[in-house]
Amino acid sequence: MGTRADAANPSPRTFPGFDETGEVLPGLGPLTRIDRHPSLWAWAIQCLRRRRSLSIALAALDRTVLGERADAIVSFMDPLAALHRRVGSSRIALLSIGHPLRMTHPDHPIDAVHAASARMISGRARWSSFGGLRYSLSLEPLRPLAEQGLLVGPPLVEGAASPTPAQTTDGGWVVQLARADQRPEVELWHQRHPEIPIDCFYDRSRSVGTEEVDGNLRFHPLDRDHLRQRMAVSRGIIVDAGFEALAHAASFGKPVVHWLGRPHPETLLLARDLERLGLAKASRSFHPTIDGPSIPPGGERFREWLSRSDACLDTAFRALASHAR
Repeated sequence: MGTRADAANPSPRTFPGFDETGEVLPGLGPLTRIDRHPSLWAWAIQCLRRRRSLSIALAALDRTVLGERADAIVSFMDPLAALHRRVGSSRIALLSIGHPLRMTHPDHPIDAVHAASARMISGRARWSSFGGLRYSLSLEPLRPLAEQGLLVGPPLVEGAASPTPAQTTDGGWVVQLARADQRPEVELWHQRHPEIPIDCFYDRSRSVGTEEVDGNLRFHPLDRDHLRQRMAVSRGIIVDAGFEALAHAASFGKPVVHWLGRPHPETLLLARDLERLGLAKASRSFHPTIDGPSIPPGGERFREWLSRSDACLDTAFRALASHAR
């Protein structure tokens, strides 16, 4: 949530507490914790069932806006923030940030196979950000449509690799898992190919530390700095997580495999974009390429696009500041 004091330094990367929630509701968690649904009607029905919780959350958001003397709200496509913009008394300026917003852009290519899924996702993206400016996180440059309130920028990748192409080493594969239940498939593949080194990261307790199964298979807690270090010297990267994790992996210019562990429409559309742009290969099973992987053809263009992130964000926050006045 931006305040008047933030106007001089509008980049979200330097906002104190940019990712923090302004207020936590007893028994309800963060005030913005409202489940997302692909259907506007499904979400509306949920809101009706939780009318009291929703009223409390909207009131808490109002108190935060007044208490902070805020000029604007920055939301990662949170439906509650959009609803507050619609029904709240303050009509505060809103900037909605999210990668599904790329599906609303007329220049984003959609093939016939995924057309229905794209319409569903773009519809959800629109109603999750109605009434505000939209900032689409995109894997490729798309023209800004300021007259339609739609701006475009690169993924928000923390510590992105340099635009200089990275050198592939003779190291092993780095694996980032979104779900611990994918671990057995990694272990099974390693039994068949014990000579290939694998460093696997997933959300496990840091107190447990690194588990070394043998000299070529290690399981690590999901520590960002350690993950980044291993990716930088890896032979290739496998990711079964979402948009941000895949964008981070692609920034290293290494061979990337997008593991479609449990594909759903949004994951399939993301896989299509990654393959179309030459950033990754999609696979429905855990299958590192062991026969001389090559550098992704779209890596250099993607790293150049990432380097424009701060400039794109500055444009978005200047537009938000003018809406807030």
